[in-house]
Amino acid sequence: MTNQDRSYAIACIPGDGIGPETVAAARRVLDVVADDAGFRFEWQEYPWGCDYYLATGSMMDEDGLSALSSADAILLGAVGRPDVPDHISLWGLLIPIRRGFDQYVSLRPVRLLDGVDGDDARVAQPGGIACLAEHGVVAAGSPRHGLDRQRCGAGLVDEAHLLRWRR
Repeated sequence: MTNQDRSYAIACIPGDGIGPETVAAARRVLDVVADDAGFRFEWQEYPWGCDYYLATGSMMDEDGLSALSSADAILLGAVGRPDVPDHISLWGLLIPIRRGFDQYVSLRPVRLLDGVDGDDARVAQPGGIACLAEHGVVAAGSPRHGLDRQRCGAGLVDEAHLLRWRR
């Protein structure tokens, strides 16, 4: 198989709000990169999200995880809207996808703000790693000082998951 023959199936869930706009832009960029590298993406788009919920009473199809499992990767946009309670979008789409595919981290860029001190600030230094949840530190550590494990709603974050996340 040559590079020109390679293709990857990508499940695409644009979601709500700014999600469709950002996912469309991401797809354009990824298609250019793939073309330049000599492979291609085969996109399968799913209409799931809060609009879908308001129309059907469900955030995704009943066999949604099965449908997603045939893809090589999932491109997921922003999900949520003011007139749909957060617990609906979380437990109807985001949490099932994260748990179903062993995804424990929703990574966002972070930086240490001037004047911040304390335990959390130590791991935000170069060479440190921090696994953060929106409601506080889930696990934090560094290659030199080990890992502080704590339980969180998605399960136990262990060193194997953090190492996989860091790659």
